[in-house]
Amino acid sequence: MKLIIYWPIVIIVTVILYLSILVFLPFDEVKATIMLFTLVAFWSRLPGVGHPSPFHVLYLADFVDFFTVIIAVNISGVYGVFFVIFGNMVSRMCGVYPSWLGVIKDTIAMGIASLLIPFVHELTGKDIFISIILFSIIRWLMFFPMRFLPTETSFPQFLIEMFGAGALIIVINGIYARLFGNFFNNILQQGVQFSWILFLFVTVVIVGSYMYMRRISGSNAAAPISAAISLLFRKKKHASVVKRSELQKIYK
Repeated sequence: MKLIIYWPIVIIVTVILYLSILVFLPFDEVKATIMLFTLVAFWSRLPGVGHPSPFHVLYLADFVDFFTVIIAVNISGVYGVFFVIFGNMVSRMCGVYPSWLGVIKDTIAMGIASLLIPFVHELTGKDIFISIILFSIIRWLMFFPMRFLPTETSFPQFLIEMFGAGALIIVINGIYARLFGNFFNNILQQGVQFSWILFLFVTVVIVGSYMYMRRISGSNAAAPISAAISLLFRKKKHASVVKRSELQKIYK
């Protein structure tokens, strides 16, 4: 099955977040860092909303919950909640998976976990690895009481998905925590040190993508963004699938 992504929204959100980083950087490194984390987390969620996978493995392999913990324990749980809402809702607008009901429940679960994790982090002796694992467990446990809300699956299927997804999310987040936890935690922990390495990576990705889109669109430098805006507001019944051939027609 092919990847189904609504690329106009991806382009516009990317531009807005990148410009936000540039605007905040000279005056407020905290907000600039949060915007940088938001952009990376947003990108990481796209495979999961564009393609179904067993136990939502692609959806769970993102960096949304990882950065949520980093923000919640170093700034506040409330900031983490807003990060979760943006990361879950806006990314889902760019794809077709999972269901909106599932995304809303996951947002509630992650929001509650975000509010609790700063206190849990203190109890763990500020061990970022343990905190990320416990965040994953809290997120997972929150789905059981939400079973009484409207649901789309039978109870046996719910249990299978929960234990499969629960094991995956603990393993995935545990790997992220071991590889990147201390690095990103230190960025916010030590008086906020803006990550120029991560910013350079994001810039290279954006410039590379822009040059590719400009090449297939001809010499018009504004064509990629203008085409995205045009497609975003086109009244098309099946606008959620944007093919490359469609973009080429608009570029010409």
